[in-house]
Order: sequence, then structure tokens, then C-alpha cells
Amino acid sequence: MEAPLNRLRILQINLNKSNKGHLDLINKPMDRDWDVILVQEPHITHTGLIRAPLNFSTIYPQDHYKPNHTTVRSVIFINTNILSSSWRELVVPGTTDVTGVQLNNGGWLLSIFNVYFDCMNTATMRKFRRHLAWERPTLH
Repeated sequence: MEAPLNRLRILQINLNKSNKGHLDLINKPMDRDWDVILVQEPHITHTGLIRAPLNFSTIYPQDHYKPNHTTVRSVIFINTNILSSSWRELVVPGTTDVTGVQLNNGGWLLSIFNVYFDCMNTATMRKFRRHLAWERPTLH
């Protein structure tokens, strides 16, 4: 069943890499309450996986798929009630700290970014600003 895209229920949470916090999040029936979940510092299993709540698709940073990538500190979970044809991943290259999604209901576009800013360096901020400047015509 497709969720109506006339409103969005968004949760943003920093799990501080906590296994308990992550399990608490994914073991609740999140699909009843949330359409998009933005997670910073998710718990990563010993096999390198990030567990997702039931009935959600996961958006990883593009660099997650590269060998020897840095630790992923940003993921987005999209409720599977939202048709995959009504959203697309927004790729921010060169970082595992930024994920993005663009939603399209036919009448409007909405771009959502989940950004983990490490207070000790500005590399993520520079890459994100460069991406926004480059992609500005396609973002809403």
C-alpha cells in the first residue's frame, strides 16, 4: 500500500553507535509512525552491516560500497509503503557522513539530507557545500 505523500513523518536520531539503542529502534513497529528515519552514528555489526527496521529500505552513502571506506555515520531508512518509484537516492561522493533522498509525488519534489558533522574537522562540510553548489538546479 502506498503511503500518501501529502505529509511526511520524519524521525532524526543519533544512536552514538549504541547496539542497544539501535536494537530498540529497529525492534519497534516503526513503519506505523515514520515514513523517513534519518540515523546518525548507527551501530555497525561485526560483519560490517547496519540493521534496518522491518518494512524499511536502507540508503547508504555511496562510498559505503567502496573498498576500505571510512566508518558510515549516516544512513536513511525509507518506509516501504512509499513506492520506490517516488523516491531516489541523492549521491554525495567522497564521504560516508552524508546520505540523501529526493521524494517526488508528481506535484512536488523534496530533497532531504542526513549529515553527520564531525566537530573535529570540516571535510564533510566542504564536500557537502560543494555538492549543494553543483546540484543546486536539481534540488528542491
